[in-house]
Amino acid sequence: MTDQITCGACSSICSTCSIIASNCTKCVGAYLYNYNCVTKCPNNYYPDANLTCQVCTSTVTACNVPPLTYKLVSYSKNGRLYGILTFNRATYMDTSRIRQIVNISIPGLSPSQYTWTASQLNQTSYQIDINALVSLN
Repeated sequence: MTDQITCGACSSICSTCSIIASNCTKCVGAYLYNYNCVTKCPNNYYPDANLTCQVCTSTVTACNVPPLTYKLVSYSKNGRLYGILTFNRATYMDTSRIRQIVNISIPGLSPSQYTWTASQLNQTSYQIDINALVSLN
């Protein structure tokens, strides 16, 4: 008797699959969730070391950290423009990392007309000092 099973290629998002091409068992550049490849694990799930979405429990550290959010309030005092950037939890980063997360723009000025730096005030807040390269009058 010969084997009547024919192997087919997995769908392009699966690195391995089972039974049918879209039934992923491992993903390419994505997380595995219920035999599907997803760009992020759904709420109340976290990616394990094998990039498989697992159900959160109270003992899983990755599930107990809220997403990083921020609020930026701008001020002008004595002709000086600055802002206070406040994150929802303790964070430590330098100006270059903050630039990757926060888009600071000044109405009426192009990014080439000002520079800014950040200095940490406390565990959750940074002062953003803005240096306009043109007159703000």
